[in-house]
Amino acid sequence: MTSTRRQFEDTDRSNLQVISVGLMRTGTNSQMKAFEILLGGRCYHMDYILHENRSHLKLWYQASTNGLTRELADKIFCGFQATADFPACLFYKDLARIYPDARFVLSVRDPKRWATSMRGTVLRLAKVIQMVLTPLFHLIGLYYIVKLKAVLFDQRLRLDLDATDEELIRIFDRHVEDVIRSIPKERLLVFRVAEGWEPLCQFLGVPVPGVPFPRVNDAAEFRQRTRTIFVSSVALNTAFCAVAGSVLWFGAKFCLKRWG
Repeated sequence: MTSTRRQFEDTDRSNLQVISVGLMRTGTNSQMKAFEILLGGRCYHMDYILHENRSHLKLWYQASTNGLTRELADKIFCGFQATADFPACLFYKDLARIYPDARFVLSVRDPKRWATSMRGTVLRLAKVIQMVLTPLFHLIGLYYIVKLKAVLFDQRLRLDLDATDEELIRIFDRHVEDVIRSIPKERLLVFRVAEGWEPLCQFLGVPVPGVPFPRVNDAAEFRQRTRTIFVSSVALNTAFCAVAGSVLWFGAKFCLKRWG
């Protein structure tokens, strides 16, 4: 069988070769680093959107409302050889159709620990983001993240920000079961990042690298990001209200002076 690395070298470099469809908080940062080592190219991840290209939030909103087409996928994944994390992990059926030669990795972990991790990171951050006044989302480039939350979290995952552990576990199990049903078993690896290189390299048909498997625990970074956004949102909201209040006050004074 032709190796994934050979497939990567022989095909259009904009085509995805490896697609991780595990939910966020299942080791997606570690997988991103691992895929980049194995494929010698970049792996798409939510970090790329937030730190390098927030305009992609609008593209994902288009995909979530109108469907992910080949043309739209090429715009999103141009220059990338793999993808992991939200929001791509929710489009596994479309990606399987668009990239018929790609391999899929379903990262899993203990559902109870996943629920705890989600509550302390993703859900907490989502609550903080909701504190930002709507006009300011345009200023910081996050307008479409709120729309994505409504379509993908609320509707597709049926994920409430105040979900109980039992509800979160049901969401996790439902996602895992649907991926396994939807992706042919010869194209899918169910994977725990604790397993390291061997099962991943065997599945992809590539040699085991001579470096340790990446172990990225970004929980602390996530919490710091949440604190930063919280402080920034308070400052931005206060500044916006102050400016709006000043405009209204001076406008009222002008009207009274002119017509009063």
